[in-house]
This record gives sequence, C-alpha cells and structure tokens, in this order.
Amino acid sequence: MSGPDLVDLDLYVHERRDRSALVSRFGDRSQAAWLALAHLDIAMKGDTRALVTLPRWLAIQEGLIQPRDGEEQPNLFGRP
Repeated sequence: MSGPDLVDLDLYVHERRDRSALVSRFGDRSQAAWLALAHLDIAMKGDTRALVTLPRWLAIQEGLIQPRDGEEQPNLFGRP
C-alpha cells in the first residue's frame, strides 16, 4: 500500500477482529475507532503499538489527523 493519498501513523491497536481493528492515536480506548482492515496495512511494533498505513480521508474522518487548510470536504466532482 503506497501513494500520495496515504498516511503512515504510529497508532495503538486495542483489539483486532476478522475484518476490523480498534485503533487510537494516544492509547485511550475511549477515543479509539474501528477501522476496516481492507483499508489498512498494519505493521505491529510490539504488543499494542503499530505503524498503520491508511487513506488520508479515513484518517481525517476518524479524527486520527487534522485536515490541511481547505481539505475539510473532498472535491468529489472534480470542480475547484
């Protein structure tokens, strides 16, 4: 998984199921989000820490990163 619209984040993995993972930015389970494994590449760095590659839109949607200026709404129809 690579490309310009992907981000690599150092996340905590609280739980993992067949099709999803519960991850958080700072290790607080109450702030964690379930993400579909189909969108992720997870490289575990220990028992709970991982380098997670995911689409930028998903990281923004789930509050894992802040959008850049003007990035709040994606340009869905190719118009400026």
